Amino acid sequence: MKFIKQTFAFCLLLIVSPISWSAENNISAWKLEIEEGRTKVHSRKVQGFEIDEIKGTTEIKTTVGELIALYLDFDQCALWAVNCDKVTLIEELSENELNVYREIDNPWPVSNRDYYLHINLSKNTASGETLIKFEDIKSINTKNKGFVRSKMVKGFWKFAPSNDGLVEVTYQVHLDPGGDLSASLINSGIKQTPIDIFTALKEKLEKSK
Repeated sequence: MKFIKQTFAFCLLLIVSPISWSAENNISAWKLEIEEGRTKVHSRKVQGFEIDEIKGTTEIKTTVGELIALYLDFDQCALWAVNCDKVTLIEELSENELNVYREIDNPWPVSNRDYYLHINLSKNTASGETLIKFEDIKSINTKNKGFVRSKMVKGFWKFAPSNDGLVEVTYQVHLDPGGDLSASLINSGIKQTPIDIFTALKEKLEKSK
């Protein structure tokens, strides 16, 4: 069976080392922004960018397989991925790689965003970890009416088995939504994004049981 099914319609969202693709940039140390139980959100500055990179970690009582299945069930993205409106599979490059188009439905007065993403999935059979990298495809410059094209989206998801039936989930992203939003406004709001995603993800997995 193919890893990516053509019937999937995508939503949101390493690895050479399990952390940064920004090694060539001067980056600051991670700063803890939010800590709620098992969930933590960190941010850090990246030289050359006004918008911070963020990383969220949590533990969820589920399996890696269930998380992968939900991530790849693109019709479900609006139920757990913040502001995800619609994702379309553009091209399946291999069993582990695909290109998608994603639309972001932002609350008024912020304009809706869109972007094309390249997604790569890899598994570590020894540790049981699944790593999913994603990065915007700048070579596709088709403009779609009613959307502001995001300038940059780059990050990863990591699902790693832990103890007591838990999975450690890591979501890391560095983005620039484009448009006229100020960096200070984006930085103040983006820190809450992992919390909202993890909360919705847990609720969706609970309802699926």
